[in-house]
Amino acid sequence: MSSIDRKKLLLDQLWIEMNDKYSVGCHRTRPHKLLEKNNLAVLSIFVIALSCDDRGNDALVFFEGRAIETVGDSVFAVTSSPEKAILALNLKTDNIDTIGRGDLNSPVHLQFLGGRWYVSDVVNALPSVKIFARGENGQFHLVRAVNLGEQTSLHHQFAVLPDGRIVVESRDDRLVVISQDSVATFALTQTGPRPSIVVAARGGVLHAVPDSHLTLYNAFGNIRWRAEWPWSEDAYVTDIAIDAKSRVHVLAGIPDLGEGEFRVYSIVGETGEVVWWSDPGERATFSVTLFGDISPDDTGRWF
Repeated sequence: MSSIDRKKLLLDQLWIEMNDKYSVGCHRTRPHKLLEKNNLAVLSIFVIALSCDDRGNDALVFFEGRAIETVGDSVFAVTSSPEKAILALNLKTDNIDTIGRGDLNSPVHLQFLGGRWYVSDVVNALPSVKIFARGENGQFHLVRAVNLGEQTSLHHQFAVLPDGRIVVESRDDRLVVISQDSVATFALTQTGPRPSIVVAARGGVLHAVPDSHLTLYNAFGNIRWRAEWPWSEDAYVTDIAIDAKSRVHVLAGIPDLGEGEFRVYSIVGETGEVVWWSDPGERATFSVTLFGDISPDDTGRWF
């Protein structure tokens, strides 16, 4: 078999694998037809061009400043203040399900775990987390509301561990873990003058203390890594999103940017190191490609 034939076979096999994994009902030109002599650079080009609609294989990570919660490879969900609900977009059916309308006052932060939706809310000016589960009719309904006012002063900052316990930042330089009948110390930490961010990541908790550090804890409260805060004081980190591939993306407002006010930074989930960042975007809506490239996106492409 000649060298060019081997390359054609390699591309054919990769085309079949990627087409089956990342597309539904798409028809594309076989990549070996794009080959020119011995140039395998087309490999990268054809994989990036695998999509058959305007969303392609992009994954939405922030929508108008709010982190997206991804369920599998086909559902993107975000909270909506006007709707006072969760909006869940199914990419396979293009349907948008509305969850929690009538039970939520001011939802922001969102996590899906074990078939349940956990969403931050405000009740009587105090932080809370409301939990929605699917009922016999197939619809999600409120099953529990957890009042966090005694444990934390931070609104909309929580992480749910794999066993269902909820972690928040307390008022006394601790992360505490809340179960149905107890509150215990999860980890000792330090806070700063700016509000911290607490999200679930890689089976544990990512705790971001502006102007100080980022720390990833495992589910037992042990530090997996801690990284110094990499952004300048004029950058204002507003949210953190974890995509379907467990990649960590940080949304920051950058006042000095001429082309836009927001930029997304991607950090290595194993070390906390910032490895790439997006072009500026004005609407704080960003998507990530299959290979991790972040770019501003059009809100109308999704919801």
